[in-house]
Amino acid sequence: MKAGNKRFLRRRRTQPEPPEPRTARVPKVRLAILVARAYRQMDFSKLKSRKLWATVIGGVIVTVGSAVGVSENVLHGLVAVVSAYVIGQGIADHGAKGRSQCHGGQCDIDG
Repeated sequence: MKAGNKRFLRRRRTQPEPPEPRTARVPKVRLAILVARAYRQMDFSKLKSRKLWATVIGGVIVTVGSAVGVSENVLHGLVAVVSAYVIGQGIADHGAKGRSQCHGGQCDIDG
């Protein structure tokens, strides 16, 4: 065997393993504390939104309906109704916000 071929037969050096991700080093107790803090800071009042629940229920119905074999026209109609409801409710919410800024007949509508 030629001397030049020995170079290729040598065992290749293995690459050092990359360091573990930073989150993997956090002890479980500390991670539990971080999760508890994040949970306390969450704003659960958003779960009372009718727009959110209309969208979620509409999405579930469309998903289940497409799996069951409901006609696409019916599903498109449902999406149109839910979209119209969410947009209409958004306009109504914006109008209510605008009315709350009116004082004694004087309205400041900045945007």
